[in-house]
Formats: sequence, structure tokens, C-alpha cells
Amino acid sequence: MAIRNSQFITVLGIALALTISSCAKKPAELYQDGMKAYEAGNYSKAQENFAAGIKKNADVNLCAGFIAANLVTGKYPGIITAYNQFSDGIRSEVEKTYGPRVVTALAITSELIPYNTSGGNKIPKDFPQTIVLQASADPGGYYFLTQQIVNIIKK
Repeated sequence: MAIRNSQFITVLGIALALTISSCAKKPAELYQDGMKAYEAGNYSKAQENFAAGIKKNADVNLCAGFIAANLVTGKYPGIITAYNQFSDGIRSEVEKTYGPRVVTALAITSELIPYNTSGGNKIPKDFPQTIVLQASADPGGYYFLTQQIVNIIKK
């Protein structure tokens, strides 16, 4: 009986240590883990990592990664709608800030990608960087979008 209790405590201790170590990850580590999963095509895992990081610090890169992964998974249709509204309004801002060549080079338009609320979108691997560029052109609009993300994730 004492051996079984000892084994149970050992297993419980290992499980607790693993849980604490994953909770102890910093937002930057969660972003890196998210990007690795994103680039490997594991968008659900990427979205989980970005969401965990956003709960600690909703920075521009974590939110951009979360949005990009969500465009594929379709897990949060409200975020897709909010991003599409943001993206539709941002093209002229990016053009004013960076010029038409940047808009053309990065194909910053919501028509490039067939967004849909059921997910399954095919998006470029570097799309989070496009979202970061959009955020720099309209910080106020992006802030509003990130607040929507934070509110959805924290529910």
C-alpha cells in the first residue's frame, strides 16, 4: 500500500511540475512555440500558444499570429469578421503610410485570401507579418481588434 501511495505521489508530482512549467512560459516563448506550430501547419496548436501568450500580454505579434491561425481554423468566427472589417479599412492607410508599391508587393487586401467563417483558409506562412504591418498603419483600429480578441479569449 505504501508503494502505491508513493507511486501515486510521484506521478502526481510529475504532472504538477509539467503543468507549472507550461504555465510559467513567458509570452515571448509562447509566441515562438506558436510560430513553430504555425509554420509547421499545426494551426490549432499555434492558436493555443498565441491565446496563452495573449492572456499574459496582448502584444501585436501574439495577436497577429492568433488572427492568422484563426483565419485557418475558423474557431472564432467573430474574430474573422472583425479582422475582415479592419483589413478592408486598412488598405488605404497602408498605401498612404508606405506607398502603393508596398501594398502591391504584400498584396494587402482581404480579396487575396478567401476568408470564411468555417475556417479552412489557405494563407501565406508570413501572413502574421502582414498583419503587423497593417497594425502599424492603423494602431487605433488594431487596438480595438486586439481588445475583441482579449475579450473572446478570456471567456
